[in-house]
Amino acid sequence: MTPRHARHRARRLVAPLVVVLVVALGLGSQAWWTVDSGAGGRGAAAAGSVGPGSAPTVLLDGTSATLTWAAGTLASGDPAPGHLVRRYDADTLVEQTVLTACSGIVPGTSCTEAPVPAGRWVYTVTPRIGGWSGAESGRSAVVTVVGDDGDGPTGGTVEATGLTAGYSRTTTLTLVTSPGTDPAGIAPGSTLHRASAPLTDGTCGTFGTAVLVATDPGGAPTDTVADQSCHRYLLTVADTLGNTTTYTSGDVKVDTVPPFAPSLTFSGFSSTAWSGTGSTVHYRSAAPSGAVTLTATASDTASGIATYVFPTLGSGWTSTPGGTGVVTYRWTGTPAGPGTRTVTATDRAGNTSAPAPFTLVADDEAPEPGTIAYPDGVRSSTTVSVSFTTGTDAGSGIGSRVLQRSDTPLVGGLCSAPWSAWVTVPGGTDPASSPVADVVTSARCYQYRYVVTDRVGNQRVTTGPAIVRLRAPYPAVVMSTPGLLSYYEMDDGGEVTRDTFTSTAGATLESRSGETRATWLPHGILAPVPMVVTDAGRLRRDGVDSYASLYLVSGTPPTANYTVSADIHVRSTVPNDIVGVVGRVDPSVTMGTYYVARYETGPGRWYLFRVVDNVYTYLGDHAQTLTAGTSYRLSLEMVGSTIRLLVDGVARVAVTDTAPILGPGRAGLASGFAWDVPNTAPIVTTITDSTGMHLDNFAVTASPALSDSVGTNHGQYVNGPLLRQPGALTTGGGGAATFDGTDDHARLARQLHADFSIEFWFKGSSAGGESSDWEQNTGLLHASASWNNANDFGISVRADGAVVAGTSAASGKGNTSITSAAGYLDGRWHHVVFTRQKSGPITLYVDGTTSSGTGSTVDLTTATDINLARIQPNPDQPAAGINHFAGQLDEVALYTTVLSPATVQAHFAAR
Repeated sequence: MTPRHARHRARRLVAPLVVVLVVALGLGSQAWWTVDSGAGGRGAAAAGSVGPGSAPTVLLDGTSATLTWAAGTLASGDPAPGHLVRRYDADTLVEQTVLTACSGIVPGTSCTEAPVPAGRWVYTVTPRIGGWSGAESGRSAVVTVVGDDGDGPTGGTVEATGLTAGYSRTTTLTLVTSPGTDPAGIAPGSTLHRASAPLTDGTCGTFGTAVLVATDPGGAPTDTVADQSCHRYLLTVADTLGNTTTYTSGDVKVDTVPPFAPSLTFSGFSSTAWSGTGSTVHYRSAAPSGAVTLTATASDTASGIATYVFPTLGSGWTSTPGGTGVVTYRWTGTPAGPGTRTVTATDRAGNTSAPAPFTLVADDEAPEPGTIAYPDGVRSSTTVSVSFTTGTDAGSGIGSRVLQRSDTPLVGGLCSAPWSAWVTVPGGTDPASSPVADVVTSARCYQYRYVVTDRVGNQRVTTGPAIVRLRAPYPAVVMSTPGLLSYYEMDDGGEVTRDTFTSTAGATLESRSGETRATWLPHGILAPVPMVVTDAGRLRRDGVDSYASLYLVSGTPPTANYTVSADIHVRSTVPNDIVGVVGRVDPSVTMGTYYVARYETGPGRWYLFRVVDNVYTYLGDHAQTLTAGTSYRLSLEMVGSTIRLLVDGVARVAVTDTAPILGPGRAGLASGFAWDVPNTAPIVTTITDSTGMHLDNFAVTASPALSDSVGTNHGQYVNGPLLRQPGALTTGGGGAATFDGTDDHARLARQLHADFSIEFWFKGSSAGGESSDWEQNTGLLHASASWNNANDFGISVRADGAVVAGTSAASGKGNTSITSAAGYLDGRWHHVVFTRQKSGPITLYVDGTTSSGTGSTVDLTTATDINLARIQPNPDQPAAGINHFAGQLDEVALYTTVLSPATVQAHFAAR
């Protein structure tokens, strides 16, 4: 029996007296009546009908199905008091058991069945009154019930939009959410939470407790968050069965703060580049190539640095990355300075820093020249004090300073060739102060230069024009002897003009002045090519040489006997380049009358010419190949008719000119005058600061006067003896004077009169006279105003080579003489010392061998002068021809004391 039947049975037991008669009244309704209904009245039995049911509407919530329907109606129009609910399998229409809440006769018009089993179902309702039923309704819409699988919704998401690689550069985040799906349906009340963490160098730290952002956030919520931190979103969604799912976003890194501007450092410089102060880099574009490495370092504590952007530098530059924040720039050719460029840093969030500037400056200018000064000429002290001042550099700045010297042996009073390579003096590297004391060696020549280099390799060399000639040990011994009054080394002269061409680069020669009587004017009818100061402080022709340059200096030598000198510095060998010096220039001859000593690159030779009214007469030449980067000292020496061309102190051409130019004239410089065919057309030559031959350290020196090395009693040479010949000293020493035996001699004021000593060296091969009277032979030294004077003294050599010395009596008659052994006219050097005591004793030493006697006892003051290389001629013997010495004298020393034998021996041994 079904439950429904069971319920009907129960009703019959309760009301056994009720009889129900059901008569089919037709489709869709049933007739019914009751026993207590009277016929024709309400209390009598009456007949009626029940209308059909209406299909229910089902609202499914998870497994809970709520049914609602319209009540069926009775024939009286009243609603049916109850309804029978049925559930069928929607696919098989097999009736199912309805759960309790909707089972049996359901009063009203709704019920809720829960939990409905999983499946596809349709529902019907049937109106009921008592035991009578109306027709069953049509079926409801299919209801699909899913069972509780224990899983929450799936397929949902929560993410922030507008991110780049997980980073946001705004603190207001826009989110996109989706709850996903669930067979049981999505329940309302989803929640959105946010967890946050610190952001350090692009890495998220530990996330803290999540905080509620929104409930039922919708599809595109926004959220304002803290800067420079990480954020993670959690969306929790429940299905209708109470199962939940939490969706988690990716980490959102928020950083709106740009990095600090990068700091820039420079390294990896080649030898031609240097980093200046701060962000400025100087480089020498004239170098064949160079490189510098730039490192950028920026700071960003939150997201960290991702990239650096380095600039390009333009034509001639390349760049090579060397890792994050590192680039190496290289240049070739001579690129212009790129000026100021900038570097930026970008963090991982995409924030870009402020630009960090740096500046690249081309620096091809050498430092401004400094100065160098030290004693010129012959010295005894072996310590040379070298003073200097450092030039300035407006570009990369001074990098190094070096004081250097070059030296060569002193031979015969001349500096021999070649000079040594330049070496740095002790303490000469970046010397702390000026002057520097340099300890040197006797019997050598020294020249100094000051080399200043800037930090990119541009160099300025300032070479001192002076040449220090260190005496040999012999002069040092002489000068240390007590009583020394005068010392004549027979190799000195006096400077008339000096010009080292110190001036601003590009200045013309005539626009500035040298150090000593050196103002300049061009000479000749042709407009000369200008001569300008180079960037190294030298002199060159300016640009293209279509003719030549001839410039004269203002200083005028006192006599025609002088030397013109200049350094020729070879920057590079240029074909047909010619430079030289001129002397004895007659300024009244427009086309030029002078001597010229010069070098010509075409034949590679030194040439000496006499030029008279522009007509050249060849006097001699010397072949020599010059080396680029080297300086050569060219000298034109003019003494009477003897004209010499010297290179680095060595005579390369020496002639006796048969038609000498004897006027003093003027001195100067010549450059150019190269002709392809004589007197037709000049050969054009272009000279620049870096090419050709340049001039430096110009000097005009009077031909050697008889200079007193220790006092002021200077003498003079008469009739042009040949000077600077190899001297007596075996180690260095000054040059000797060669006398011709005819009229050459030297003269100086007499200052000896009481006790004295006379010392010298002589060399000869012949003499006249055979007398034991010192005044009757060939003179070596004679203190007399005329021949046979009273109270005079002298030394002579006679034909057999004996040396004779003595004094005269007050009457001028009865000379006292002492004579050495014979044989000293052997072409060798011999040492002579003659001492006189006012008390009478006189002594003659020749090479240390002694002769002695007794002379006058008066002051020998009659003579005004002392003559060297002659005895005052005897007017009574005009044809004797024996008065003048034919030979050489050297190292003449006069003392106001009598030298002891030991001192004489020490001097003789010092040679």
